[in-house]
Amino acid sequence: MIRTRFLMLLPFYALLIIFTGQEAFSQSNLRDEPAYVGSNSGQPFLAARPNGGVFLSWIEKSGEALSSLKYAEWEDGAFGDPQTIASGENWFVNWADVPSITFVGADNIVAHWLEKSGDSRYAYGVRVAISTDRGASWSSPRWLHDDLSETEHGFAVLQPTTSGDIVTAWLDGRKYATGTNEMSLRGRLITTSGSLSEEKIIDPLVCDCCPMSATRRDDGSVVVAYRNRSRDEVRDIYTVTFDGTQWGEPVNVHSDLWTIAGCPVNGPSIDANQSGTIISWFTMASGEPRVLAAFASPDGKSYSSPVQIDTGRAVGRTSTQMLDDGSALVLWIENTQDDFAILFVRRLSNQGLADPVAIGTIASSRSAGVPRMLVSGNIVHFAWTDAENGRIATRTIPLTDL
Repeated sequence: MIRTRFLMLLPFYALLIIFTGQEAFSQSNLRDEPAYVGSNSGQPFLAARPNGGVFLSWIEKSGEALSSLKYAEWEDGAFGDPQTIASGENWFVNWADVPSITFVGADNIVAHWLEKSGDSRYAYGVRVAISTDRGASWSSPRWLHDDLSETEHGFAVLQPTTSGDIVTAWLDGRKYATGTNEMSLRGRLITTSGSLSEEKIIDPLVCDCCPMSATRRDDGSVVVAYRNRSRDEVRDIYTVTFDGTQWGEPVNVHSDLWTIAGCPVNGPSIDANQSGTIISWFTMASGEPRVLAAFASPDGKSYSSPVQIDTGRAVGRTSTQMLDDGSALVLWIENTQDDFAILFVRRLSNQGLADPVAIGTIASSRSAGVPRMLVSGNIVHFAWTDAENGRIATRTIPLTDL
């Protein structure tokens, strides 16, 4: 039986003993690192600055309709004062489709958020703005996509190239306006001058509303991970690579053969560095909920046999980080037998799995959103929505403790 390590204050520690039925022990190196977020905040996202530094972004609501995209920088062991990127009263705010900020070099930042494009529930699109002075000022926002039909356009990912362009990809529902209920994966570049390249259809049929993930490999190529959809409603995880010039053919990460006539809203997470590429995802192909992870081959055209990460009650919503020593971290939500869930992180290497480590309690419902994890130096940062208190929760732990 796996022995689970737990790092938390005493009340949480006691709950975990009840949950696991195992002896547990506590350490003091897991730290609450509260950001100065408002009482009605959610949709956290963690971004890394290329030369070091961590930025947390989130949406904060005020009044009946006003939403603001804000961010704060981690400096000297704490998050600084929040800065506002944009605000609006016609935004689409959703637990799974989350805004982001992305650094291009030391001072250029690209931000994206979602705005309504019509009166129907999922009529919305992706807006982007650029800062060239590290967030002091922002360009006027523009639509990322050409199509402005009153259909869903979202779940965007943005990843800079080595040349300074930004690879973007999003789920595009324009076919819903024609009566064809098919979501496509589309992409384009935001060039160094701020212009938009021609749109490309990357995959004509994909899962409707699963979050995506993107990373840049050591060779400079950008990889997007997403949940595919077949005509037979098989919804497995795929990746597709932009080599700097064109998009390649989609690659099936593993044939889970999860057949489901609807979107599970549970996407993959991918990360890469000079040591390799790791991807994690959720599946119920076997009838049992599982979180799986696999390493990519050096050329990125295939993946190792997946390893089960969870301990038996997976909710999923993974976040993944590749480490310099060739191992990786996987973060996920796991249910308990009670009305709360646990946020776990676990280290995976070629030698096998380390013990899972509990980061905190979290709601298993959608109100908890999608947890985030980012490694910076010897610090691992975590962020998620504390549904009970209606604000962002942030914690850190030394990498050496995992």
